[in-house]
Amino acid sequence: MGGWSDSGDDKYSILANSVQMRKKFAKEAVGFLKSRGFDGLSVDWHYPKCWQSDCTAGPDTDKAAFASFIQVI
Repeated sequence: MGGWSDSGDDKYSILANSVQMRKKFAKEAVGFLKSRGFDGLSVDWHYPKCWQSDCTAGPDTDKAAFASFIQVI
């Protein structure tokens, strides 16, 4: 998911900070992976709260929200 050039805005922050969106993502990702024979999903968000190199851009909740996101998936 994503990458450096894909981390300049709030889309991952919105996903991680929304309980409903986390659940929807997990359900759809698991279905997608199983239907195509994948055995896992690699998720890596190096700098929650930092959008590109601006670590004042994201909300303070990003780090905890990312941990919650990982628990769901």
